Amino acid sequence: MSWNEPGNNKKDPWSGREQPSGPPDLDEVIKGLQEKLTGLFGGGSSSGSGGGGQASGQLAGLVGLIALGLWALTGIYLVDEGSRGVVTRFGAYVDTTFPGLHWHMPTPIEKVDVVNIEQQRFVEVGYRSGDVNSH
Repeated sequence: MSWNEPGNNKKDPWSGREQPSGPPDLDEVIKGLQEKLTGLFGGGSSSGSGGGGQASGQLAGLVGLIALGLWALTGIYLVDEGSRGVVTRFGAYVDTTFPGLHWHMPTPIEKVDVVNIEQQRFVEVGYRSGDVNSH
């Protein structure tokens, strides 16, 4: 069927359906969205078609994917200036990271200890530098 074919010109030549005469009704659009959401989240259907198992499986997969993404985001860490990050995987040294924003495999696989390398550490051996109860 072509556009210029005489007769019923209100049908779409590709789908064979009637062409809409105006914009879709808002109630129909909302009803269609509700049906799609109900089907996606496995809402109760009175037809008993048994499609709820597939929808609940999709929902479980979606929840699992979101949980995996959030777990991966917990691997982001920041090393400040004057510090270094020591990355260990299952307790064994893997890498030393420099200041900036980094990512590591989240807990329990890798752990990062941020060490301040500019801090002065000293041990006094053999004498006292402070006033400790003068006698």
